[in-house]
Amino acid sequence: IWKALKEYSKEPILRDYVRSQAIRSSSSTGANYKAACRAKLKADFVNKLKIVEEETDDLIFFLEILMEIMPDNKSNIEL
Repeated sequence: IWKALKEYSKEPILRDYVRSQAIRSSSSTGANYKAACRAKLKADFVNKLKIVEEETDDLIFFLEILMEIMPDNKSNIEL
């Protein structure tokens, strides 16, 4: 993800908002998944996985935006 975003970061519009949101979503996904694996209670596990799902949906949304705005670089992203 980060490698593909590096390519897109040359575009001013994407550099500021879309890139940062995609990075935030991908980082949050990993961090919350790790937290879910450490959960002591089933309820905590489920709640963290729900956050992982939401952040993954956000990430897919921002990657789709990147693919729409820059179709020439679409091959760098695989959903």
